[in-house]
Amino acid sequence: MFPRLAIAVSLVVTTHSGSIRGDDALNWLPSTVNGVAVVRVREIHDSPLAKKEGWAKKSAQEFLDQQAIVPPGAALLVVGAEFGLSPDLPSLREYGVIQFDMPSFLRPLQDLGFGDVEEVDGHQVLSTPRGGFVIQESNQLWRFTAPGGRQAGMRWMRQPTPAAPQLSDFLTQATGDATSSSEVVVALDLTDALTADGLVASLGGVESLAKLSEAQRSKVLATLASVHGLVLAVNVDNDIQAAFAVEFGQSPAALVPMAGELLRDVLASAGASLESADNWKPAVEGNTIVFRGPITVAEVRLITGLFRGHSISHAGAASANAPATSTGEPGKSDIAYASKSYLTSVSGVLNDLRNTLKRTRDNHALWFEKSARKIDDLPMLNVDADLLDFGQRVSSSLRYQGQSLRTANVRAGVREVSSGANVYTRNYYGYTNYVGPYGGYSENYGSTVQAGGDANAIRAQEKGSAKGVQFSEWKQIEDGLVAIRRAMTERYQVEF
Repeated sequence: MFPRLAIAVSLVVTTHSGSIRGDDALNWLPSTVNGVAVVRVREIHDSPLAKKEGWAKKSAQEFLDQQAIVPPGAALLVVGAEFGLSPDLPSLREYGVIQFDMPSFLRPLQDLGFGDVEEVDGHQVLSTPRGGFVIQESNQLWRFTAPGGRQAGMRWMRQPTPAAPQLSDFLTQATGDATSSSEVVVALDLTDALTADGLVASLGGVESLAKLSEAQRSKVLATLASVHGLVLAVNVDNDIQAAFAVEFGQSPAALVPMAGELLRDVLASAGASLESADNWKPAVEGNTIVFRGPITVAEVRLITGLFRGHSISHAGAASANAPATSTGEPGKSDIAYASKSYLTSVSGVLNDLRNTLKRTRDNHALWFEKSARKIDDLPMLNVDADLLDFGQRVSSSLRYQGQSLRTANVRAGVREVSSGANVYTRNYYGYTNYVGPYGGYSENYGSTVQAGGDANAIRAQEKGSAKGVQFSEWKQIEDGLVAIRRAMTERYQVEF
């Protein structure tokens, strides 16, 4: 096996010139995708912030540790996903393209344990143990797909070479407009996905809508139902700035007076609260509302982490927890190295999530669920069995916390609809004695509650119950991190 750090350093030192165009890469994506992420890796790594924090070197190390799909030397990454539009936004199938500045080949990845490389129809192809399939389309372009493994990848490989984008009109325009000027672009096509009646059921109780008259609320919901899609464009320089655009099929004038508050409420309702969104300033541009303001590295990773299969969240902004150098020098245990890398990754996922939990009123159910998936998808080969058990407990706990937040919203809605005035009940839809992944339990705060009456009080009480679950589980995770780090350090005599 080649020395890991030497490979990382040699691959990230490349020569390049000019701006990156994503047109050719986007052409490969099939028409079935409804979400696209474009990451201009090279231009991110050339930014002052990335150079200051050493993102290129950390990103290379994460690739060599099989925690990111983007190899050193990559200039551009494009991923298209077929998202299910349920609350947890599952990524059902993903297709990606990587463009390089310099010739790059798949064969060395077999020696590094990424999977098996074979020659098919004049192409080198790589099948990964976790259902991925990578195609070396040329010396400077790779394609990959997951899940589905070899069969799904071979079918995609044998499709005719596209000459133009096959994406929906919205995604074609969104990626074309933003990609030329932004280092990261994430777009989600929502055309024909929503109805006003469906929005009443999912958003009817949010605070910003509850303040409106019936006529105003109908106009707002009709406008929301006409949404074409969402685009997040991120620019990286000395800091990170975001432009979040929501395009509608009609004038968004009815939303303008409440745009900022409504955005926060909708994100919370979806379980995708972002603290930075509190400071974004809205502006109307035709049928689009654009929110602009700063965004954190952790939030960018959370959003790009919606694309499940390829760990693209580390392609540009490397994890602050990523080791700057490999600990896998000759003489070190493979188990110790793999275990330390695994624990570092779990800690990084938790740190990103921790940054989203600062405002207790927010709902982060989606981020809990996606963070759990990231931990599940970490490489397991040579990792200490006790550490894998710990990781499984953490991912189970994160799912449990996400579920508690979602069910709290459901229970609140049920109580608001079905309750009568001055009717009292004890432990209404409570969590009493529900055992979580760590063996703890939560109780319905305030054992005697009023089922009717003020909707805000009902929602506050249900959120309090969910926060009780979160507080108990998070404490167990923090205590577990300390204990497992100590155990691993003593077992392998390497600082974890």
